[in-house]
Amino acid sequence: HGGAGGLANVTTIAPGTPAASALASATAKVNVKGGRGHFFGLWVGNVHAHMVDEAALRREFEQYGELCVSKVHGVPPVNILPDSSSAFVNFCTYEAADTARHALQGRTVAGVGPLKINPSDYMQLYEEELRAHQAS
Repeated sequence: HGGAGGLANVTTIAPGTPAASALASATAKVNVKGGRGHFFGLWVGNVHAHMVDEAALRREFEQYGELCVSKVHGVPPVNILPDSSSAFVNFCTYEAADTARHALQGRTVAGVGPLKINPSDYMQLYEEELRAHQAS
């Protein structure tokens, strides 16, 4: 598979199902971020600041879901780190971040790449909680 946009790894969670309950439980357990709105960050490697426009990078990622709002989440939607040739892209939902991670991994976008994408520490913790809840 992998049809439109390479979304073969997307999982849909129907409301009222055990998976939806697991997702809600995992969110509640890890949603302690000092009062700011929760968000799901992706570390994106091979992003060279002199080669990429932040707005272009943002457009590529926001196709997969809503990005953070600085005033609400306390973090910018896209933060390019010039000293490390990387960036953080911050999504409002786990589903959007996970979809973007799988869709853009290894791709060249906005003139940079191939992208190496890893979940943030918070997103990894969320995934561990989700797996633990699904296994129980």
